[in-house]
Amino acid sequence: MPEIRHVKPMDVPEFGLFRKEDMYGLVEDLSRLEFLTVPEKYTDIFSQIINE
Repeated sequence: MPEIRHVKPMDVPEFGLFRKEDMYGLVEDLSRLEFLTVPEKYTDIFSQIINE
């Protein structure tokens, strides 16, 4: 099992995630949470986040 990594919070506008905004608004449109249910569609974005 890989070691757990800790990263600082960052803005990810592609997912509607911003450090200074409440993320609970995302549930108003559940399709905006697709990156959680179908992460394989977003491997490019996840790769960018991990490498920063």
